[in-house]
Amino acid sequence: MLAGCATGPATEPATETASPRGDDAPVVRQGPVTDIVDGDTFDLADGTRVRLAIVDTPEVRSDTQPCGPEATAFTGAFLDGATVAIYRPQDAPATGGFDRLLGEVVRVADGASLNVALVAAGLGRVDERFTAEDPDLAARLRRAAADAPTPECATDTPPDAPPDAAGEPDGTEQATGPVRIVHVRFDGPGDDVQPGDSEYVELGNDGDEPVDLIGWQVADDDGNTVTVGAGATIAPGGSLRVYSGPAGDESAPDRWYADRDQGYLNNSGGDDLRLLDPTGTTVATFRYDS
Repeated sequence: MLAGCATGPATEPATETASPRGDDAPVVRQGPVTDIVDGDTFDLADGTRVRLAIVDTPEVRSDTQPCGPEATAFTGAFLDGATVAIYRPQDAPATGGFDRLLGEVVRVADGASLNVALVAAGLGRVDERFTAEDPDLAARLRRAAADAPTPECATDTPPDAPPDAAGEPDGTEQATGPVRIVHVRFDGPGDDVQPGDSEYVELGNDGDEPVDLIGWQVADDDGNTVTVGAGATIAPGGSLRVYSGPAGDESAPDRWYADRDQGYLNNSGGDDLRLLDPTGTTVATFRYDS
């Protein structure tokens, strides 16, 4: 089963075929899926973070919303063991916030569209702000929305505390500046410090200027720290993953590798993380439950 995939609500994934599409939008990326972040966001095995185009699902991290865990579980079940193709019109923006790849996500095995399936199940809404970017997808999403049921979770009372969504951090966070902790993968596939794909803490920059992170530290509640070294800059609106382990054969500008020989993020019991600037001041915190 996928890392970060919930075993939760058993809403059967829709199987409307999205491939071939009604236009000439090309496949911009293809590969197997690893981590599920939430209902509309996941990672490919090559480290690419993908955000569904024109579809928005309820939150499960900083503020858990009704149907958020159900949408995350639905996406986990839909993508479990899947290789996907990402379709995106050539004239549409390739990436969105935090440099996430945007597109229609289609299972290669059967041509089923995750974007359409979430909306058809009533677990995703059509984001009308972006429909002009992909008219073919927008038309199918609107048709799906017209017949979508109202899921039981939509009338549930939100829990007092955010649940652990599919083994992913529930993301209770605070920040005093533009740089914050936005995601934690506390249990990587295989060895937690295997080259190129270890556990990591992902930082986001909500500011308008790049931030040089040399000398910044990620610290946990047990006194473990990772000090970020040279070459780690986070662009405005971008993100940077601070990996515990060594680099693999390929690296990307949005990654920095601590080259530790063992992990430090708790795989059970959760952890409290702090982000410290070079003066030792705590500028962000993040609590996850595992």
